[in-house]
Amino acid sequence: MKKTTDLLPLFKQFVRDSETGKHLKKNGETITKRTIDNYRYIFNNLAKFCLETNFDFRVCDVYKLNVREFISEKNYWKKFYKKYTEFLYKKGCHDNYVGANIKIIRTFLII
Repeated sequence: MKKTTDLLPLFKQFVRDSETGKHLKKNGETITKRTIDNYRYIFNNLAKFCLETNFDFRVCDVYKLNVREFISEKNYWKKFYKKYTEFLYKKGCHDNYVGANIKIIRTFLII
């Protein structure tokens, strides 16, 4: 059985931890103010996306899933990727900005 966690509050905590210095770069340096600003912009984009499209931005523990549930989660993330990139393109964003958004979301999910 899947136990899901809402990711918007976790992303907000990720931004706060980056501001306070709890979250650091791999080499131990603090994250720059511009990068934290980018995190805030992405959080705002995600919040608007979830509101406008009624999409649940969530995650579940993949290690506790059976094969069918794992495939379901994989399809969920494909659907998220497609809808989120379409949302950004409709706002008038270009490829580099959309790619940077996805890259930072991926960084957040890996941590």
